[in-house]
Amino acid sequence: MGLVALQHGQPMNHISIDIETYSLCQRAHLLSVGAVMLDSDFNIAKAPLFHYIVRWEGQEGRRVCNDTMMWWEGQSKEARAMSFGKPHGSKPLTTLKDWINTYADDPEEIMVWAGPDWFDLGVLKDYAEDPSNEENPVLPWTYKQTGCISTIEHLMALSGTKYTEVLPTVPHCPVSDSVAAAVNLKTMFDQIGWRPM
Repeated sequence: MGLVALQHGQPMNHISIDIETYSLCQRAHLLSVGAVMLDSDFNIAKAPLFHYIVRWEGQEGRRVCNDTMMWWEGQSKEARAMSFGKPHGSKPLTTLKDWINTYADDPEEIMVWAGPDWFDLGVLKDYAEDPSNEENPVLPWTYKQTGCISTIEHLMALSGTKYTEVLPTVPHCPVSDSVAAAVNLKTMFDQIGWRPM
């Protein structure tokens, strides 16, 4: 990924995405997905937030970790409701793709941000490629269309550039986490005056 100087009005689409799971491995049982659409200047776009609670059935081969189950017991009622509430169904990636196609200016040119991307996007990739998955989805982005928020944070720290991190209003709620990550990403890029190509 290259970097170019800030260009207002550049016709690009960005998405900040977050997932919640029942394990910390890439074969993790997927609980919920949250995402927010961003404009080319990394402002939160005027599009509905994406939230999808995944049905338990159909994920029998995916990993569930006892430690993660116990950790969830200690999280807030609000956070648990956003991942353990009434499921929306068993097609999170198809529904996410529909959301992208509906609200992105150019769905073929989206840039998907997660932090760390190896986990959130890695679990979604594994979920998409799982042969037992009844959804049989295709990821609505390629590996060239992903960005790691954690890497940007690390580079900021290495350069000695400080910023005030915004915390999610409801930690471990995928929508709240994706919004906070988006705000932090914009703050970091504004501070250094650069945008990804």
